[in-house]
Amino acid sequence: APPVEAPKPKPGEQFCVVPDGELSILVDNASEAQVEGLPDGELLREGIKRKNGHFFCDICEIQLSSLWQHLSKQSKEGKRHASYRDTVREAGRKLEHDGWELYYQGITLQANRFFRCGPCQKDDQWFNVFEHVKSKKHLSASNWAGLPQKPPHGSAAAKAQRDEWQAAIRAYRDDLAAAARTDGAAASSSP
Repeated sequence: APPVEAPKPKPGEQFCVVPDGELSILVDNASEAQVEGLPDGELLREGIKRKNGHFFCDICEIQLSSLWQHLSKQSKEGKRHASYRDTVREAGRKLEHDGWELYYQGITLQANRFFRCGPCQKDDQWFNVFEHVKSKKHLSASNWAGLPQKPPHGSAAAKAQRDEWQAAIRAYRDDLAAAARTDGAAASSSP
């Protein structure tokens, strides 16, 4: 029987995507007002979104009481955010490249940014998925799980699934990057 096709990813819903890039100012040398004045598109590079007049960190999944504090390299909160941001970016790159294969390992990405491992009956945060699939517990459990058959490496079916998966994530990231460029251009052209 032909292999079942892996489901397509839903970036932003199942996992966080953060565009690469740095802020145009050094937060530690700026005032709270200057940091809050950064264009929305630029703040996306840090996973920050403006919601109902407040700032929300999509990476840390919290509403911010102080944007400056959250992004400062001097604060404990800022250091934690930077570490999470780097983890999310790295996991996102790995997910873009290899994520299509997770289905064939019994993994389902959930809308709540967790993954569900069928063979292990485990739920965990999405960015831990690649550590999990390498674990002894998962490797042992997946041997007995009756998982769907992955298309052969290098086959047209495998390439098509990988390309569709990657295209969905790139399109989402490109939309975020376009928003960053548009917002940045609008901010720099306003008086």
